Amino acid sequence: AHFIEMDPWVVSEVLRPNLECTGFLDMSVIHTVQVEKFLEQAAKFPGMHFHRKILQ
Repeated sequence: AHFIEMDPWVVSEVLRPNLECTGFLDMSVIHTVQVEKFLEQAAKFPGMHFHRKILQ
């Protein structure tokens, strides 16, 4: 699974520990970037299909 978060503090203090606790860290890719920029970059590569799922 791909996780996109622009705040490095949230990645290191919240997201990464949660993924580690649940056993999903090894199956995950964390991108520290704005969602819009990630989707712009992903659109340039064939076969990279991402669906937006915004969690607030």
